[in-house]
Amino acid sequence: MKYLLLLVLIFSVSCNTKKSPEATLQEFVNYRFKDSQSRDDMLDLVTGKVADRIRTMSEEDFKKFVETQTLSKRKFKVNIKNCEKIGKRDICYLTYTVGYKDSLSDSSYRVETRKIATLENIDKEWRIADVNNVKTAIDTQDAIDVTNKNNQK
Repeated sequence: MKYLLLLVLIFSVSCNTKKSPEATLQEFVNYRFKDSQSRDDMLDLVTGKVADRIRTMSEEDFKKFVETQTLSKRKFKVNIKNCEKIGKRDICYLTYTVGYKDSLSDSSYRVETRKIATLENIDKEWRIADVNNVKTAIDTQDAIDVTNKNNQK
């Protein structure tokens, strides 16, 4: 009987636990690698500058933004977490690394990007407020062609 009560207690506590900033960021990154992404679903995860950018994108720009068919996530790691209270706002800055494989035509590129995400706690839920790139490394066995042959005159 004690074990049953303990299991029920643990289950109820775990179901009521709010997501951490790290878990929210990981959910957002995982969502960005999904094949089917919608503007409304993405807006549920973001706020601030990111939400403004997504809301104001044209339909064509949004389709390009969510184009991830050639990408497959390989790595996600939060490197540094720095949280603070600014007035009544809880804000966390997470430096993270995301690695993915980009399979374009016959070539295969491995990309690793370090970013800084700003998360804000709104109504007891963490949301992505801003994301900035810090550094990107591209690894490939093939030569990287930086010219766009389709736009040559």
